[in-house]
Amino acid sequence: MERIIRSNAVKQRQVRQPVVFAFNIMLNHYLAYNTKQYDTIQRIIKYENKVNYLYMLPNISNHSMNIEQRAEQLAKSLKKISKDNQGQRVHVIAHSFTGIDVRAAISLYGATNVQSLSTVCTPHKGMKLIEKLHADRLEDLEIVDKIFEACGVSQKCVHEFHPENIRAFNLVAEDNSTTDYYSVGSKKKFFHATDSLRYSHDLLSKREIQNVSDGIMRPEDCEWGRYLVTFEQDHLEIVGFSPDYNPRQVYNLLVDNIKLNEVKNDPVEAKKYGIEYLFQ
Repeated sequence: MERIIRSNAVKQRQVRQPVVFAFNIMLNHYLAYNTKQYDTIQRIIKYENKVNYLYMLPNISNHSMNIEQRAEQLAKSLKKISKDNQGQRVHVIAHSFTGIDVRAAISLYGATNVQSLSTVCTPHKGMKLIEKLHADRLEDLEIVDKIFEACGVSQKCVHEFHPENIRAFNLVAEDNSTTDYYSVGSKKKFFHATDSLRYSHDLLSKREIQNVSDGIMRPEDCEWGRYLVTFEQDHLEIVGFSPDYNPRQVYNLLVDNIKLNEVKNDPVEAKKYGIEYLFQ
């Protein structure tokens, strides 16, 4: 009971450091829609959770930009946000492929001003889907190309997320010792997934009940740092791209975890809230 009381006290606390929601977006999508497709996420984090310092960070990319180029661009933006807030460290939430790019920004391009990184359905162990999309079956890749583009990477660049390539990336992009890493994944049954995800979902699972995915990622491939939970949504629903689903519970949990992270990293608050009880 005491742990619940202390946890609820932290939940009532406001986030004090800047929160950045980072997302890759193709230039043509940005010119056509700006960032309107992420309005739901902004509303949940900023207004429902009363996060005063929220930055929606579109990482605008083109069809030829690779992980390193996107990461370098992100690092510059994250450093600027920190500088604009008197050098405060920031919390980053990133969806899909962007989570890999933020990890690279931290590890390879000096964005050590990130206190915590929370990734949502990010392929930290690579994409099994890419293995199944053989190079000699380009028609298969074209079918899911629009999904990849909606998540900010092109058909040309998505091969970077092949499991072998990501294994090599993980050896180079070592975690920063002063950044806390959290992750969540998701899954959805084939017949309940968004129509545009059913082809890739079927490719991943082959209708086998034990093989679960969110349509393009498997939950086990999204685990990094402290894995929090697997949600029951597909890859597009979890970021607010479906008008029939509100991912409120996802971002409420991530904001609550950010509050806990701030308390954990402040010795005075950690003592005040008895943070050790929350990890027993």
